[in-house]
Amino acid sequence: MELYYLHEDDDNWVPARARQLLTDDPESSAVNAFRYIMALFPCPVEQITLDVDEFNHSEQICRSFDINECKLVKLKSENKMSRNEVIRIMSITKIKGTICFDVEIEPGFPYENDFIPRTHCRRGLATRDMMFRLNSHVITLSSCELSKITPDDFFDFVMRWYNSNDTSFEMLVLTWKKRYGEFDLETVTSLNLYEYDETRRGRYIRYNRTWVIDTSIGWDFQRSDGLWATIAKTKPTRSLVFYVWHDRSSRDIVLNGSEEFV
Repeated sequence: MELYYLHEDDDNWVPARARQLLTDDPESSAVNAFRYIMALFPCPVEQITLDVDEFNHSEQICRSFDINECKLVKLKSENKMSRNEVIRIMSITKIKGTICFDVEIEPGFPYENDFIPRTHCRRGLATRDMMFRLNSHVITLSSCELSKITPDDFFDFVMRWYNSNDTSFEMLVLTWKKRYGEFDLETVTSLNLYEYDETRRGRYIRYNRTWVIDTSIGWDFQRSDGLWATIAKTKPTRSLVFYVWHDRSSRDIVLNGSEEFV
């Protein structure tokens, strides 16, 4: 494959140096171009998104690009992905931040992998068993189905933390496809609940780059070791939030003006 550019002085076509990066094989060209850019601008990789129909190619892609670690990995596909494929990808690239599953995994979820700080699952993949077995600090489960995971499961998770000595867990967010109905947080749990107090903690928590949760509508409770936590439900009654305040001295987060409040 040959590339040329038009010389600005004499309007003659000049062979481009980029031809050394490009071949008749699109995958090899992409790998060459990526490595060239990374050599020019050596910096950590922020995000990898694998959106492919044939997941048996995804491991080869990860190996070819030689990305040892990154902050975020997104797995997307309309097809099901094998559990072993996920394990192989995660063994190639160390995920220092979040793994996002926008794909159905078959035959099971890879719980035995190395610790990943944040796990996000979409497409109604979440089940009660998955929620209890994940060891991430932050767990966000979207498009949940009431037949697989319920508000009662959410409160069981909260109570497990309350009766444990876990000092690393930070946040659980469950969002259902359909409304789960109205209920009073004060009556569905045996915890001693307190209304929001701005002198106790901050008001907002960041869900992601664009979504911010207003926890002033939630209820606080304190564990025996002194840790405070908040449980809240969003106004459309489709989401439940459980947040542990590891640093109550830090008040409200810095907003950039583009956030959406939920």
